[in-house]
Amino acid sequence: MRSRANWMQAGVLAAAWIMATGAAPEGVEQARRWQYHADVARAGGLDEIAYVSYERLHRTFPGTRHGSLAAGRMRHLRSRMSWPRQSPAQENPGSWTSEAFDFLVWP
Repeated sequence: MRSRANWMQAGVLAAAWIMATGAAPEGVEQARRWQYHADVARAGGLDEIAYVSYERLHRTFPGTRHGSLAAGRMRHLRSRMSWPRQSPAQENPGSWTSEAFDFLVWP
């Protein structure tokens, strides 16, 4: 009987240690989801949306691998957004023939 109590006590202590030190699976899944959404937005050229997702990730998980990666990407996006290569209001000019064609065939 004594050995069964020792094994049960060791199992309870191991479970408590794992639950106290490990991250919850839902939290890890949420971090991966936010990082995925931010990466997709960044690939699509939506820097503002990516920045918000990385910021949320960094604030929620500050000392983790996901949080430090998000902080680095936030710094990169912040520098990119402060000095854009091209103004959002500026449009590449088209040739007069393509403009005339668009004017004539526009439904």
